[in-house]
Amino acid sequence: MDDLTKRLALAIYNGVVMKTPVATGMARANWQILVHGDQVAVREVGDHSAEDLAQLSSFKVVGQGKILIANGVSYIKALEYGHSQKAPEGMVRVTMAEVEMRLNEIMKEAIIAKQRV
Repeated sequence: MDDLTKRLALAIYNGVVMKTPVATGMARANWQILVHGDQVAVREVGDHSAEDLAQLSSFKVVGQGKILIANGVSYIKALEYGHSQKAPEGMVRVTMAEVEMRLNEIMKEAIIAKQRV
């Protein structure tokens, strides 16, 4: 479950980041992953690789552990609900639908990774 939770968090995080439309880069750069309220990763403007998520791999998801994916720019809701012609269907809703469709694949990846250990 621990590995699956991380894989789901990364799939969602990477999905919303890459789907966030870019004018100035501010909205895309402000996506964050927080674990129990502790900031794990913030992408700098222009740095949108997944490498900055290495810290998440050491996090142990225990019991009611929570991974929060958030964006603090004041206009993020407007972007999510059709303000941008580049992402008229939003970023979060589209990503969640895609991750849901890939859930079996992500679960299989977690099982395979567990078997290798």
